[in-house]
Amino acid sequence: MYNYPLNLQNKFVLEDNEVEKLAKWSLIIEEHYQKPMGFEWAKDGIGHQLYIIQACPRTVHSLRK
Repeated sequence: MYNYPLNLQNKFVLEDNEVEKLAKWSLIIEEHYQKPMGFEWAKDGIGHQLYIIQACPRTVHSLRK
């Protein structure tokens, strides 16, 4: 287990603009595939760029109410 300083433990990983970017990307992905999709993302620890790692259709179980 890593022992990070408290100020880093309480810091958000994403900035507000990055959350907005991921939200926009999710809409683009679902529009492209014409179905509900889940996707995985990663943030580069050096350049701090966001990447979509994979996207796949949501399962039937996740669509239940």
